[in-house]
Parts: sequence; C-alpha cells; structure tokens
Amino acid sequence: MQDKLDEIKLVVALRMARAAVGWSQVEVAERLGIAKTTLARLETLDGGLRADQLAQMIRLYKSVGVEMDIFYEDQVTLKVDREALLEAKTRLEDDNLRRTDRKKTGTLFSKTFKVEHPRGISSTTAAEAARAILEDQDKSKNG
Repeated sequence: MQDKLDEIKLVVALRMARAAVGWSQVEVAERLGIAKTTLARLETLDGGLRADQLAQMIRLYKSVGVEMDIFYEDQVTLKVDREALLEAKTRLEDDNLRRTDRKKTGTLFSKTFKVEHPRGISSTTAAEAARAILEDQDKSKNG
C-alpha cells in the first residue's frame, strides 16, 4: 500500500510542478528531450519513471524556481518562488499561449447572457442575473 502511495505522491508532485510553471506536457517533454506521450504516461502511472528521468525532472523544475518534496511522510510539498509565480502569471495572462478553443473573450461576469427569469429579465450579465435570483430567494424566505 505504501509503495502505491509513494507512486501517487510522485505523480501528483510532477503534475503540480508542471501546473505551477504553467507548462503544457509538450513544453515539458521538449525541455526533457522525451516524447509527449512518454511524459503523459509518467504523469498517469502508466509508465515506469527511471531514477535518471526523475532527477532530470527535479533539476528542470528547480531551475525555474519550483522545488518538490515527496519524501516527507504521506504528503507532497511544493515550493514555488516569487520569480516562478510571476512567470506563471505572465503565461496565464498571455492569450497567445492558449489553445484556440480556450481563448479568453472576457470573464463570465462581463458576458451577456439570455436569461429567463420570473422578473422579466431577458438579457443581462451573469452577475446581474445571479443578484436578481438571490434577491428573489431572499424575498421568498422573508415573506
């Protein structure tokens, strides 16, 4: 049981580190010189991670400000330094790095939606619709 938990801790740490820097599997695989499919297998317990691969991954993430600790009891600790956080912020805000089907076109609360509501609201933002629905719920509770 402990061996399986150790494997899961490793996979969780690797995925967390990749997410912390905002890299795709393709980007990490290119930096490591391995196929994306190999990395995907390593991140899902479908492939056996060799010690040299693990060391290479730990060094890669550490070089960009992310440190993993998987050897402490039954937990995973990830430390992300300020520079890594700022880089992740920049990447997350860069529309050019998004998949074409995930391009931001505004936030949910600024988009206009067609809303059917008993008060006759027909077109509003999600925030206004939510506010109106909550007001109606409060009114029905209070009387």
